[in-house]
Amino acid sequence: MLITDVNVLDVLAKPEYAKYHKNGKEIIKSIEDLLVQYGSASECVEFAKVVEELGMDVSRLEQKVIESKDALCGVKFARAIKSSDKKALGDMVAESKNIRYCTLFASSIAGADIAQMDDIVFENGNSNELALFAMQVNGANVKRIVDELAKRNQYKTLCRMTREVSEEDEKYIQDMILATNNAEYCYEFAYHCKNCDVQKLQQVVLNSNNAELCYEFARDIKGADVKSLSKVVLESRDTFLCDSFANYVDGADKKVFQKAIKLIEKEESAKRKEEEKRKREQLKAQLEEDEKLL
Repeated sequence: MLITDVNVLDVLAKPEYAKYHKNGKEIIKSIEDLLVQYGSASECVEFAKVVEELGMDVSRLEQKVIESKDALCGVKFARAIKSSDKKALGDMVAESKNIRYCTLFASSIAGADIAQMDDIVFENGNSNELALFAMQVNGANVKRIVDELAKRNQYKTLCRMTREVSEEDEKYIQDMILATNNAEYCYEFAYHCKNCDVQKLQQVVLNSNNAELCYEFARDIKGADVKSLSKVVLESRDTFLCDSFANYVDGADKKVFQKAIKLIEKEESAKRKEEEKRKREQLKAQLEEDEKLL
């Protein structure tokens, strides 16, 4: 039977066209022969959906996709075709070493070899790609990825990924963040984490004596000790931070901050006046000295 004897678009749009046609199997076989010989991998994926729906064998179309080395089509075939060979398609995707498609295959294909994809991503991925794999793939070796990101000094990336990992892995990341004794990392982790130890992380921030971080921790972290954090901000004598703390931190003692701001402004004004007086006297003395030389 010639391919021209049937409208191919009708077959693709309505598989039942071929199913109930008197020469249906011949129609499918003719189209398949052309696709295997001349078609693209993506065309094979689309036609395989029709073939499988009609209960026919898709192995030739699958082999065409595998031989194409098109990793994206490998993922699409595995996702769309129930009878597909997940192992063979997974091997092709892994061989491509395309981190995006390896991650997509591992996260969306039931029966995918997670360890295989994990190794490919671990050996070839950048820091963001490692984090994405850990967050998206159930069964990823998260601890190995966390250790590698720490070696790369990617602590902010670790903080951001904590929302999408298990509580056990979250605790593992927290211990690593605390070990850095870095106030900024501790704030970032507390900001992104669902079940963090607020008190331990807060203590690192307090010990840093960083007024801006203390303000941000008090403003953003539920369960923060507002009173302790406010002391660091008050001691900084930064009127902008004091005003921000009073207005944007729940539980802040506004009266204490308002009083402190007035006192700081008064003292700063007095210092400025004293400095101006000193400069005038210095200038006067210089002028008098110059007159004596004339």
